[in-house]
Amino acid sequence: MLCLVYPSQCVVLLRRCLIDLEKEGDRCGTDYKRYNLILSLYRQELVNLIQARDEAWSIKALQSELLTINRRSEALALLLSYFSESANVGQKIMPSYPSFFMPLSNSIGSHVKPAKVCGVLGMFGNDKCDDIVFDPLAPLQLTLCTHIEQKSLHALAPICTLLGLPGGGYLQARLLCQRFLNAIERGLPPPSFDENVLPVLLRLKSVKDCLELAEWCSSQNAFDDEDRLNSLHQAHLYAIKVSDEVESRIQCNSNDVTTDEEKLALENVKRIGKKMMALKDFFIEKDRLLIRCDTLSSSAKTMILSVIEVIRSKSADNIPPELLVEVLLTETSSITADASLDKFSDFGIEDFKEVAFRIHDACSRIADEHSHVNTRSIIGTLSRRWLVHGDSVSQKKYLNESQQKGTNPKGEGNFVLMEEDSNEFVMDLSNFGHGRGMWSDDIGFSMQDSEKN
Repeated sequence: MLCLVYPSQCVVLLRRCLIDLEKEGDRCGTDYKRYNLILSLYRQELVNLIQARDEAWSIKALQSELLTINRRSEALALLLSYFSESANVGQKIMPSYPSFFMPLSNSIGSHVKPAKVCGVLGMFGNDKCDDIVFDPLAPLQLTLCTHIEQKSLHALAPICTLLGLPGGGYLQARLLCQRFLNAIERGLPPPSFDENVLPVLLRLKSVKDCLELAEWCSSQNAFDDEDRLNSLHQAHLYAIKVSDEVESRIQCNSNDVTTDEEKLALENVKRIGKKMMALKDFFIEKDRLLIRCDTLSSSAKTMILSVIEVIRSKSADNIPPELLVEVLLTETSSITADASLDKFSDFGIEDFKEVAFRIHDACSRIADEHSHVNTRSIIGTLSRRWLVHGDSVSQKKYLNESQQKGTNPKGEGNFVLMEEDSNEFVMDLSNFGHGRGMWSDDIGFSMQDSEKN
């Protein structure tokens, strides 16, 4: 370089050296001091060239290049400081420096189509990181896995801004996702909503990122974990806020809002709200069924736990509350009937009363939560259905038909279709046939007696 006369020659030479060195990332990507040296020299020559105001170079292009090199230099300084001061950090887990950035263009000022940067979840979400989608934080994945409990990792948070990400909350979000996966793998309790999830959500700047992270965290909790409901509730609030922002941009005649974006925002509100209400209904029914559970007999307690398992599986399908009430009534009736007829079971009349009371209380609470749920109408429909069809009609068939039918605007629940096949029914006892085994035999009635009379 001492033999070069013009700053432009030094810039071209150092830039080519930097590009070639970054291509060797697999071999020497952790040699931070070498990268620091070449970046420092290149930065200084860029400054000299800008000050020289050479007409052969675009000042705007040089300033943009200088801004890019400054970000790389500051990110490298942060990595160099962290990994040199952190104890128990070996060279094996030091990330390759060039993998934090997209490669430099062939020449200063040349147009390069910017890569799409992945969302807040990165590899934990639906984004596939490839040549089209770039994840700047992917090199830190091994570091997060190895030193997940070290609080010193928070010192790396400023690197997010240097990598072009919206704030340091991205690194905290990745760390939180890794803690969820580690807890699931080891069978440990997942990070709590109040102590771990909510603080990270508050650090994120984008509402869309908050929505994505909150919904992902809810999916990692067990179905009957209250933190799952808390995360869904928070995600629903963010979904509403995103929808409001889209609507506000539309009212301002903004041209950057597409029809798909508006539709997606509304669908997110509806989808997450449906999941949240189904889970909330499950907790309501579970709490009412288990109230003062220690006073129940062993057989009644077993019955209640069986019912809870049934509604847990149905609630996981996000069925509407009126269908959940129907499931609760029909499944409990079936289970209690089998137990009552089982001569080896100690399920008595007092247990039957206790279970019936709890089921009635749970259904009433759901009706209180949802004004369109009419428990009396549901019971009447179920009674007519059983009277007409007996136990031979598939419950699943009615559930599917009801979901396709949709909610009844009159507030009667989703039972219009079910009532149509029974509301015109008139029982004619003569259609039951004749002969032995008929209902008339139970009262000593026969056709011969009738003919004599």
